[in-house]
Amino acid sequence: RDPKYLQFDAQISREFPIYERLTTTLRLEAFNVMNHPNFKTPTTGLTSSTFGQISSANDPRIFQGSIKVNF
Repeated sequence: RDPKYLQFDAQISREFPIYERLTTTLRLEAFNVMNHPNFKTPTTGLTSSTFGQISSANDPRIFQGSIKVNF
């Protein structure tokens, strides 16, 4: 069986009008907000020296932002 997988992502954005048809959009995103470790599946090769062990985890918490100008 694989370990339980839990991930919570969030995104917030706001549009700012500058001049008639010119606007700016500010966007902030967060991936794996709770920073919960999501382990990958164990090694299943019977001849492997790491049989049944979980040797890595998925992505850590990541934040990113962007600014977009629409005209």
